[in-house]
Amino acid sequence: MLFSYSLKSHPSKLLIDHLRNVGRLSESIVNSRNLENREVMAKIAYLIGVTHDFGKATAYFQDALNAGRKSRNARHGLLSSLLTYQVVKDYLTATGRLKELQWLPTIAWVVVKKHHGNIRNLIGEDNAEATTLKEPSERALVMKQVDNILNTSRQETQNIFTETVGGTNILEFLEEIRHWEALAKEIRVQTRSLRREAQMDNYLVMLFLYSVLLDADKMDASITHFPSRILKIEDDLVDRYRNAVFTEDRSPMDTIRNQAYKETVESLSRIDLQRDRFLSMNLPTGIGKTLAVFSFSLKLRNRISKELSFTPRIIYCLPFLSIIDQNSSVISRVLQDQFPDVPSNLFLKQHHLADIYYVEQTEEELYDVKDIDKALLLMEAWDSEIVITTFVQFFHSLVTNRNRAARKFHNMANSIIILDEVQAIPSKYWQLINEVLNLFAKKYNCWVILMTATQPLIFQPDQMQELISNKKAYFEAFDRVEFHLDLDENGNLASCTFEDFCNSVFQEIVEENDKNIMIVVNTIGTCQQLYEFLKERLLCRHGINEQDCIDGDGICNLGRNELINLSTRVLPAARLRRINRIKNDDRRKIVVTTQLVEAGVDISVDIVYRDLAPLDCIIQTAGRCNRSDEAGKGVFKVLQLKDCSGNFLHSFVYDRVLIGATLQVLKRLGSKFSERDLAGAIEKYYKVVKERSSCQDSEEIMQCLRMLNLSDVARFELIEDYGDAVSVFLEHGDEAQRIRKDIHNVLQESRLDERKRKLATMRKQINENTITIRYSKKLESVMQLPVLFDGSFRYVPKECLQKWYKRDTGFIVPEDGFNSSAL
Repeated sequence: MLFSYSLKSHPSKLLIDHLRNVGRLSESIVNSRNLENREVMAKIAYLIGVTHDFGKATAYFQDALNAGRKSRNARHGLLSSLLTYQVVKDYLTATGRLKELQWLPTIAWVVVKKHHGNIRNLIGEDNAEATTLKEPSERALVMKQVDNILNTSRQETQNIFTETVGGTNILEFLEEIRHWEALAKEIRVQTRSLRREAQMDNYLVMLFLYSVLLDADKMDASITHFPSRILKIEDDLVDRYRNAVFTEDRSPMDTIRNQAYKETVESLSRIDLQRDRFLSMNLPTGIGKTLAVFSFSLKLRNRISKELSFTPRIIYCLPFLSIIDQNSSVISRVLQDQFPDVPSNLFLKQHHLADIYYVEQTEEELYDVKDIDKALLLMEAWDSEIVITTFVQFFHSLVTNRNRAARKFHNMANSIIILDEVQAIPSKYWQLINEVLNLFAKKYNCWVILMTATQPLIFQPDQMQELISNKKAYFEAFDRVEFHLDLDENGNLASCTFEDFCNSVFQEIVEENDKNIMIVVNTIGTCQQLYEFLKERLLCRHGINEQDCIDGDGICNLGRNELINLSTRVLPAARLRRINRIKNDDRRKIVVTTQLVEAGVDISVDIVYRDLAPLDCIIQTAGRCNRSDEAGKGVFKVLQLKDCSGNFLHSFVYDRVLIGATLQVLKRLGSKFSERDLAGAIEKYYKVVKERSSCQDSEEIMQCLRMLNLSDVARFELIEDYGDAVSVFLEHGDEAQRIRKDIHNVLQESRLDERKRKLATMRKQINENTITIRYSKKLESVMQLPVLFDGSFRYVPKECLQKWYKRDTGFIVPEDGFNSSAL
């Protein structure tokens, strides 16, 4: 006899269909992964899926859904989670696996309880997951909901369970829930025991199942299908690209690059797929690591597919957005040889500035996902064979309690993870990254490639397989740069006042009039002051008015010279245009900048001045000096700048331990040394850093993960927050003004979810016209600007732009602050 179902999970979806779909999708996700206990984990994922919304069977929820009569009684997470706990426990008991996998019922309970929120501590704080079971109000709510189901939807609920769980008498489960004290006590005891066991593996299992449910639930609720995988990617694509683009060795540097590429890809034959989970590619800057590692990864992917019978994704992680844009364009060109249109389910760029669009290639056609919500879902889940993203996106999905960040975790399993410029990971997190990545790679079948010119001691040498057998030879082959240090009579790095420094730089610009020069300082304020000083002196020298020399890109044109300011106070698009000008036009460059050029930015100059920074930062910056060994030896000058109060400018930015280790190593090198001397120096530097650095941050977060104190994991911040920050949108043209007006119109939308959706579609436009101001003495003045949205997001109206933004130096705060009468 057919039964007519009426209970709904969503406005246009029956509860029976949603539960069945989420269960099947969850089971399918786990079955598509290569991991321990896959069969039982797939069944657990299925049971979580078919019970996760059971609490929606109440008349309270149905009234809220159909008639908008919202009430506390419509909450469904706790009731659903109690049923999940019992169903998973019964399954493991029936299969004889409960003793072996005793924590899975409790983990499943947490996953369902928090599938609409962030996971909190298991016990301890007032709103901890298990603590809520002590609340009389929670007991009363669940009892009320059970009675309601029995009185209003008993038969349909039973039919749903027969259809999904199979032959289960729902009344028995509801009676168990009625015995609240016993059930609540049992779960609290289990959570305490789970916490006391303090195993990192329990955290990863919880995160994995949480991720699977979140993705399956959101995909079914939005009526979005999982895109098809593109398993056949030819692994010689990079070889073909290089043969087409680099037709011959034009210099000794090209010969070295080709040798490094050849040795990298040939090292695949030495890799033991089961043992060698951590691979190191430690080569000098400018040697072509991007193409080499991508070629190696494609070949590794195909080898894993043939030998281990599953095909891993490739996740390429970088610390800075500027490098992501640069490297993603190279990867796209490589892939176009086999895939002219490069669909999103093949290659995806995902970060907060990325355009929201998703194009799927199926066997029949290219399908454009025009619905923005669906495109965003696919992007945020990393549904692609090759994903290029940021360190923050990756590591904050590996160490997290947040719903949105965790959703992609199951797609991180069974992957090849490239950590490019890995030296950017703060030393205080080395121990944490080591332990979590180690376990993740082994339990979830991943391979991690650490790529840098300055390999930090996150992993010990015996934990990694080197892709280059004689990396020392490559470092010795490079002698592109000579380093100069101004040492005092004791052999220590001498200090220099900012005023003296400005004068000496100007003098060198005048004397070395055929050399490209870059000056890298540690603070934005210093950068702007130095730029203004040089601009004033050079304008005077050339007899040019400022109004006549600043072009559309914000570059100061002085005859055959270009004076260029680069800092995060300049809008992102303008920064990118300036970098391209540095790379591509043939005029003489004088670049005044901050640390943003340190790694991956493909520019080259003859002379670099660098205010003291950690040694790895110095070496990375040196990669912008005579990068391709094109014009004799480059000169790199390290100095130690002081402000007018006698404070070292590096002290405002860098940790004392890192600076101390740098000074210790530099002192041994002397006043003049070559690039070749740095290979050994960086090893000594990292040893000193490891000895002196505190492990407290890593240890505290690891303990939180082991004991599932997950709300405390929020202290993990890969990029340190230096205090208050204000985002400022700049109406620097008609288009930006239109965007600001569109934002205003969106904010008039009455529905919060619709406002969020529309703002998400505009995020690239918003971010391209936005800068972030941190720890500025003038932050109070910035807060006088009109509010765009939220309290800390302001905007500069078009009428006031000239006072607040200069084309060359970027954002400035006028002395008289914001005057609304100017509008």
